[in-house]
Amino acid sequence: MQPVGLPNGSPVPSESTGTPTRFEAGYATFYAERFAGRRTANGERYDPSMLTAAHRSLPFGTLVEVRRADGRRVVVRVNDRGPFGSNRIIDLSRRAAEELGIVRDGKAWVELVLVADPHSRVEATTVATAGGPRAAPSNTTAGGPKAAPSNTTAGGPKAAPSNVRDAGDAR
Repeated sequence: MQPVGLPNGSPVPSESTGTPTRFEAGYATFYAERFAGRRTANGERYDPSMLTAAHRSLPFGTLVEVRRADGRRVVVRVNDRGPFGSNRIIDLSRRAAEELGIVRDGKAWVELVLVADPHSRVEATTVATAGGPRAAPSNTTAGGPKAAPSNTTAGGPKAAPSNVRDAGDAR
């Protein structure tokens, strides 16, 4: 099925609400177990436990809500290219397929809605639940900011390592 929206695949905002509307509909399938650990098109390793997906044209990092007619929904992060079969618009990770209840049948009719493109600001929790990178560890502790590593000692600055030999050693 052809995308419903802009030529670049972006959804058309609803004139009344300004929120994105459905931009593509078709069948969703999921990756076979044999792909676990293999590299995706963006260089990551496929992890069936993450909420990720393959789409033919959406930029890597795009967050997409996948909706079933029965009301089940899941947000996934695009990290691969595909699917390349007819009538399929998205390949989901095993976890995303389980959350949508499509593992038994192998495919389901879905609608896709853009949640965030890779250049927008989204909450870290949204990205984390969509199989994205986890939030970086905080640079603070209960007692305040952590001290940066020092390059000094009690006797003064530490000497930088050198791969230049002393002139007296030259032969």
